Amino acid sequence: MGAGGEEFKRFSFRDVMGVSLGRKAGLRFALISGEDSPLVDRFAAKMDIADVCKGCKDKASALQDFARKHRLDLGEVCFMGDDVNDLAALGWRDCPRRPPMPRHGARQGE
Repeated sequence: MGAGGEEFKRFSFRDVMGVSLGRKAGLRFALISGEDSPLVDRFAAKMDIADVCKGCKDKASALQDFARKHRLDLGEVCFMGDDVNDLAALGWRDCPRRPPMPRHGARQGE
């Protein structure tokens, strides 16, 4: 938090580059966040991500809604998460994806 109460959040340039390269390769992106913050909107706008779900408590359902909306087979969807609230969506597919070094506690059983 800033002195004036403004909220700060770090975004990795890896995220920015990954979305940019993925978009050039023809991938479609959604931003599903547990946070309901203007920062989510700003990041989505910067990355030109139209499918945004903020304040999401059930990311697995949001992911399924995204697939249904775009008529994608569930096997065509990849989810990446980095915290415990992502576990249900990570386990939703046969091949869950996660960053190489998740935050402490983001792996099941910790």
